[in-house]
Order: sequence, then structure tokens, then C-alpha cells
Amino acid sequence: MLDFVKKLFLRLPPNLSGLCEALEDFLDCRGYRLRTQVGPESFILRSPKVTDIFQGGTRRRFSNALRWYTVLSLQTAELVRQAIDEKRPPERPTTDNPSPNLESSPQSIPGDPSPPAVPHVPRSTSHQVTSDNDTPPTRPESTESTEGQVILAKLIRPTLYLRRRCPICFGGLGGHTPGSEPDVIICCDGNFTQKRRKGQTEDFSWSWSHPDTVFISEDKIKAMERFVEEKKAGTRGARRHGGQGDAADSCQEGMAVPNSVLDGCQESFAAADEKREKASTQFFKDTGLMAILCRHDRVLFLANMTTAGERQYYALALIKEIFEHLPSDITVGILYDIGCFVHRSCLKYDLLPDILPRITFALSVLHAYGHQWPCQLVYHPRKCIGFGLSDGEGCERFWSRMKKLIPPLRVSGYHQRLLVLDEQIKHIDGKSLDTLPLWLSRRWNKCVDLRKEANEGLNGIEYGVDILRREWNAQVVAQTKPLPKRSKKDGEKAIHEIMALKQLVESYRSEEVQLQAELLAARTDTPIIETQEKLTAAHQVRIETEEHVKLLRDRLGVDGRLNLTRLINDRYLQRRMNARNLRMRILQRLRERKFELERMQHSYRNVLNEGKAPRGARAPRLIERDKLFSLDVDDAIWDEDDHDEVESALWQCNEDVRRGIRLLLQLDRCVEEENRLQNERSAIQEWFVEEWQSTHEALDAAGDNPGVEYQLRLYLRRLLRLCVRWRTLLSGIPAKRPSPSGWGMPQAEYEEGRAVVMRECFDENEDIEDEIDDDEGDCSSQQDEDNAAMIEELETHISPYAQHHEDFVGSALLNESIDWDPSKSPRKRSRRLD
Repeated sequence: MLDFVKKLFLRLPPNLSGLCEALEDFLDCRGYRLRTQVGPESFILRSPKVTDIFQGGTRRRFSNALRWYTVLSLQTAELVRQAIDEKRPPERPTTDNPSPNLESSPQSIPGDPSPPAVPHVPRSTSHQVTSDNDTPPTRPESTESTEGQVILAKLIRPTLYLRRRCPICFGGLGGHTPGSEPDVIICCDGNFTQKRRKGQTEDFSWSWSHPDTVFISEDKIKAMERFVEEKKAGTRGARRHGGQGDAADSCQEGMAVPNSVLDGCQESFAAADEKREKASTQFFKDTGLMAILCRHDRVLFLANMTTAGERQYYALALIKEIFEHLPSDITVGILYDIGCFVHRSCLKYDLLPDILPRITFALSVLHAYGHQWPCQLVYHPRKCIGFGLSDGEGCERFWSRMKKLIPPLRVSGYHQRLLVLDEQIKHIDGKSLDTLPLWLSRRWNKCVDLRKEANEGLNGIEYGVDILRREWNAQVVAQTKPLPKRSKKDGEKAIHEIMALKQLVESYRSEEVQLQAELLAARTDTPIIETQEKLTAAHQVRIETEEHVKLLRDRLGVDGRLNLTRLINDRYLQRRMNARNLRMRILQRLRERKFELERMQHSYRNVLNEGKAPRGARAPRLIERDKLFSLDVDDAIWDEDDHDEVESALWQCNEDVRRGIRLLLQLDRCVEEENRLQNERSAIQEWFVEEWQSTHEALDAAGDNPGVEYQLRLYLRRLLRLCVRWRTLLSGIPAKRPSPSGWGMPQAEYEEGRAVVMRECFDENEDIEDEIDDDEGDCSSQQDEDNAAMIEELETHISPYAQHHEDFVGSALLNESIDWDPSKSPRKRSRRLD
């Protein structure tokens, strides 16, 4: 009963009150009454004081029983996990006395199982009891201050904690790959719906936390908060005294986007405004969650937020935490909806100085369209090198899965809230582990299709890849350069520049006269040739300088006969230069807007050319000819003459080049994605081999403990089922690093597991076909769709094997004592077996 309720509350919002009331009503209708049940006679037979004791007794007792059953199940899983971890290869160099020169970390990494001789603070450290019912207890200080500093050797692979979190990202044996692509891709986001109200009764005697919790400690968050405040406090005075009224736009050192663009991105996103209140601290003690997930939507770390806004130090604390679990040479790509703003803050205030060179920031793909166009050119994941087809929206999908916990956890206690969240995440990870190969298979097929489409499109364009790449680089440089600002001194600067160039022209003219005199006085052939070359070069330079002076005069709008010295403080010239700068900014904004709308216009034109209007579409209104030239359109902008550009670049005016650039970027991302998928396919196989061997070694060592032995056998059975499904689904993806030991198990054992999985496919497929017949194939959830797709993939790969090994399949099914009735098998499957 307890196990059923525990599993039920992983799929439905936890509601013990409703469950206990339904149980009491169910028994009451059948003539049974619990001693703890309160009825109308309770107020007659008992005093009010006794009635208060029995009020809700069923719920309290059942809640305590469920709580301790949960603790028991978690401790059992932790015991089994520790038994397996003891047989794993070490993640650090094994040395008894590490050398002082060895690269080390002065702090212990929580959550990592260490040898018994090395003390460490587990991630599930209990909280201290405090008298404040609304304030979460603080964790005790690290034992390093009392027991001595713990020196950890350099990591040679990700920690066990990260390998448990995601076998694909961190479970492989491959380390850092040289190049511009990040080794690991993660996404980060905050959520303010997972709140907890103030004033909830908190029983601090219940301070037990999940043994494998994903929450980082409050101490680390507070330490990062103090660090950020100290860094920002040191630069406030300099910013306050800086006069930026006349300052031109510029790029901060290390950034590829101008400050004006980043300021516009900051104004567009509420997440970038740390002062904006998203949750009231007057009514809520815990205001939300900040999460970091891998690109496979598996949670790596969570931070409990207690502020009204989305502070940067939450994300920075999570980023720092994940780097403490990685080797020092691993690079990470971070997808964040305000990644550009966080990148600038890290450079501006010198945040994360040790790990910032190993970080590549980008924007989550759906949030990127809210940023300025120059920002998208640099930080969009489809334009940024190394991110492949990762979208960075895993956090949004995670919040959607957790939304059912919003009502019950809003009135929950502090520790109970964290425990429920950890249990829900563990449940989601368990389901995700089954479908990881299906995710890889789908992503591989999609990548192959997109790459084929890009290659076919590039073959139909007359421009080569080198030209397209050069034009793309030119577009990025042109559209990300700082824009000129209005200033009172622009006219004065232009006049001084013209006067300096005129003096240079006079010096060139004097040099020409001198060279002509030398040429007339020369008597030998050699000096005449050299002097003639110098004269020609000086004349060419003078002509070019005079043309540049004329261009500057045209910009000022002054006649060449005017005295420039008298125009230095002329108000007309100042306003003319400011108007020119404003015009250039408007033109640049219009160009950016045109590129942003280009994809939508391209899709619209395709619909018109195909003549397939979407359902419910209405034809646009007819444009009268006499009103044609009064429309507010962008196309006329491109026909204007610009003194800064003699002719438009190909990326600006040539439709084939612009389409080719899009296809080239798509091809580059597909190549990166294929390379990453091959690495991940190898990583998941390497993780399985290590898991299988470690579990077998733990089983051999657990002969005197029948309880642990039983749990290990159950885990081996689960691994066997995973191997059959994974091996089948991953057969179409080439491995980057072929495994010499295959999947680490004997072929006979694999064949036995394969037969069991085939039987399960028959049963599940029959159930799915019945549901399809009843409901026209409408799956009730995403998990149903994933299961149906996985069964479809398994059938595709298993059917050739079944046709050639029909005798083995039949004998295996008979050995499992299954009634084989062809009439009960799925129709599609029976045709394949016949």
C-alpha cells in the first residue's frame, strides 16, 4: 500500500488529506470505522480536547508511515549505490601522499564517494535545529576547518555524481576534445512558480534530506552572493563618475557585441532586471528555483531562490558548482535566456575568473528572438560555433513536468518540499534513462535530413562555400560594429581631420615637386627609374588623399572655398553631423529588422508560390495604385545612396548569397551535431559497460548480505533490459570510439534478455493497438508517444532477427512459460512472424 501511494504521488500531485478521507469514506460505506476517524458522534462521546487529538489522526499516521517508508527506500537505494561505487575505477589519481606541486582543489566536492581515509561532507548534511519556524536551518561549516584541509587530486574524469545525473554527457571515457566546440552543453533558467508560503509549520526534527539531492547548499549560494556584491561594489564609483553623455558606442573588451545592443537586450528581458520583483517576499519564504540541465533535459543542479527577483549569483553559483565536478580541461557551453548579459557581467566585474575561459555563452533558441539582431548574430545557438542543434529549452520542459507540484508544495514545509522535488526528479530521470537511445536515434535522423537538405541547397547556388563563409564573416563584422552617437564635437572633429589631411596633401605636393627636380637633374638611367617610381607613388597617394578630403567636405556640406577655421564652432555643422549619425543608426536598425523578418517573409513567399493557403487564411486587402508610394516599407531604404559604402555587399543585396549563408550555417550545425551524437553514442555504451561490470563485481562481493544481493540482481535485470533496447535503437548511429568489449556481457545472456524484451513488445504493442482502436491513436501523454515510438523502432530492428531465428524465439518464449496464442498477438506482428 505504501509503495503504491509513493509511486502514485510521483505521477499525481501529492494529496494525503484527500487520500485518507477517501480511504475512511470507502471503509465507512462498508461498515468499518477506523479508531482515528472523526465522526459526528466524536463531539458527543469525547471532550473537545480529546477530539482535537483525534482530528486528522489518520492523515498524520499515514503521513508518518509514508515518510519513513520513503526514507527506508532511499536508504536502500543508497546502500546499493555505494556497493556498486566501491567497485568503480577511481576518478582521481590514486596516491597516498599527494605532492604539493600537484594541481589540487582545497575544498571537498560534496556528493562524491571518497575513500574511507579521506573525510568529506556529504551533500545530504543535516540542517541544524533553530527556533525560527520560517527560516530554513543553515548547514554546519565544513569539517575542513576543524579536521584539517582536505587536498583532492586533480580530476581525471567527471565525478560519480555527474555520471549518475547524465550517462550520455559525463559517463564516457573521452575527455577534452581540442577545438572550438564545447565538450559539454548545459542550459540554465529560473522559475518563480515553485514557491513556498511563509508561516508554514516547520518540524525541524524532520531535517533528513535526500541522500542524492540535486540542491546545492545555502552556504555556497551565500558565498557567491557576497563575492558578487564585493566585485560590483568596487566598480560603482568608477561608473558614477564616468560621463557617458558624449561617449561613443563601443564594445567591452572580450565582447563581440556593442554595449548599446546589450543594453537593449537587458531592457527586453525581465530576467536581466535583478530589481524587478517576480515573487513577493512578504508572503513567500522560498520564491522559486534556479536549475541547470544538460542538453538531454536531465537535471544537474538546483538552487533554492529566496529573493524577489532573478539574481545573477544563483546562476553563477550553479555554474561554479558544475565546474567543481569536472576535470580542469573540460569546456562547457551554457545556453541561457540572458546569456549575453551574464557574459558581459562576468567580464565587467571579473566574475568566475578561473573558469570563464572554459565557458561559451549562448542564448536558448526560443528566447533568442527577443534579443537585438546583432546579439543574435553572435549568441544565437544556430549561428554560434559548437552548439549543433541544441535548443537550450530543456529547463522550460522541466518546469512543465514539475507544474503539478506547485499547489501542494506551496503549503509544504522546507525539508518536505526539497525531498518531494528530489524524488520527482529521480522519477523523471528513471523514465528518461529508458528513452535516451530513442532521443539519440531521433536526433540523428533529423540531423541527417537537415544535412542532406543543406547540401542540396548549396549545390544549387553558384557561389562556393569559401565565398559564402567570407560574406557571413563580413556580415557579422558590419552588423555588430558600434554605431555612432550624436555629439557636440563631431563637427569640430571632422573639421580638424580635414585640416590635417590638407596639410598632408601639401606635403605630398612638395614631395612631387622635389622628385620632379631630381628627375630633370639626373644623368644616369638607374636614378631616373627609381625617381620615376617614387614620383608615381607620391602622385597616387596625393590623389587618394584629395578624394578623401572631398568626401569629408561633402559630408559636412561646405564649399571648398570656405575657411574651415571659422566653422569649428558652427552650430549648423554640429547639427548636420548629429543628423547624419542619427540617420546611420536608423538605417542600421532597419537592416537588422529586415534580417529578423527575412525567415517569415521567405515562408510567406513559399506559401504564395505553392498556392497552398493555410486553413482560415484571408487574402490581403487590395493596394490601390495611387497609394502605393505612401506605404511605410523597408525596401526603399536599400535604394538610397550611402556615402559610406560605394556599393552594397553581396550578403546585403544578393538573395542567393543570403540563402546560401543560411544553408551554410545549417550545414555547420549539422556537422557539429553529428560529431556530438557519435561521441554520445560511445559514451552511453562505455557507461553501460562500466555499470554492468561494477554491478557484477559488487554482486560477487555481497555474498554474505542477501538483501543487497537481491537488490543488485534486480538492478542487473534492469540493466539487461536497457541493453537490449539501447543496442537495438543505437545500431544506426556510428560510434566515435568503438568499444573493444562490446556491451560488456556474454552473447548468451544478451539473447536471453532480448527474448524477454520481445515478449514485452508483443504485450505492450497489443495494448497500444487497443488504445488506438478506441481513441483513434490519440496518446494521452508524451510518455505514451515515446513508448509507442520506441516499440516501433524495436519492431523495425527485431523483425529481421525474428524471421531468421524463429525457432529460438519460440523456444525462448516457451521457456518463460508463456501461453503462445497467435490470435492474441498484434496483427502487424503476426504478419511479420508468418
